[in-house]
Amino acid sequence: MKRLCALLIAAAVLGLFMAGPSHARTRYDHSLYRCKDNLSTLWAALEKYANDHGDRYPKLLSELAPTYVGRLPSCPSVGANTYSCGYVTRAKGYSLCCFGANHHGLPANSPSIDSQTGYAFTPQPSGQADEEKMELGTAAILLAVLCFLSYLIYRKR
Repeated sequence: MKRLCALLIAAAVLGLFMAGPSHARTRYDHSLYRCKDNLSTLWAALEKYANDHGDRYPKLLSELAPTYVGRLPSCPSVGANTYSCGYVTRAKGYSLCCFGANHHGLPANSPSIDSQTGYAFTPQPSGQADEEKMELGTAAILLAVLCFLSYLIYRKR
């Protein structure tokens, strides 16, 4: 009977870990990674366009379709093309971002990519470090409770 109680307590603690906020962040990260992939795809298409047009970039992203990309991608968080509004040409390049506040915890117009750096830049979500500390604290408390309950069950009388 005591072992069954200990097993149920362990299952309950494991269930609390599984239902925690880390899974919500995984879904969030998945859409963010897909958005960064979209930016990388557009970056490659812009570079191909520039190679074909004397190192000049298009004035509008729509000029890439359908020759360089089949169609302009949509941000997975919004379900719409947020990249066309976030595309700005400069004298020696361009910058491209997911326009708007579309990703939870990130500043507006993030993630972004720049022709000079050539990679997607994503600032760290605000409060992410605090959330991770809170999750570690919660895990420590749950572990302490589990140890205490195990002690109560198995102590010698």
